[in-house]
Amino acid sequence: MLSWYAVLKVVHVMAVVVWVGGALAISAVTARYLGAGDRAGLAGFVKQSMGFGHRVVGPSSLVVLLSGIGMVLVGRLGFHALWVRLGFAGILLHFLFGALIMRKRTQALSVALATAPQDDARIAAAGRALRVGTLVYLGIMAAVITVMVAKPTL
Repeated sequence: MLSWYAVLKVVHVMAVVVWVGGALAISAVTARYLGAGDRAGLAGFVKQSMGFGHRVVGPSSLVVLLSGIGMVLVGRLGFHALWVRLGFAGILLHFLFGALIMRKRTQALSVALATAPQDDARIAAAGRALRVGTLVYLGIMAAVITVMVAKPTL
């Protein structure tokens, strides 16, 4: 029989897979549409990806946070460990960066694509801004995952 800690860890890891995999897939497909110059396809995909982000990627990151808190409590790990603090700092940064930066950059691309007549320079600039933001966002996720695996201490 699995312990509560083991159950929470399975939930935690599965939620990380959905969170990071979803974000990575969205960014890869967005980059492909941008590179191909398929404005109509990109416009439809951006709209769908925003919905997917709100309904799947965002909630899965919340499950990561909650299951992480549960593992700390059930496993009596304590919140004082460096790797636990860094994990919480990373997920807080993820929430802030996602809400304040990524949402705005995605909306800017969506607006640029919906504006008639389409301004190729504006679309390209919005696409570049989103691509840079995505790299930072994925870097944050990679850093959090690295900390959780390596569990650094002082």
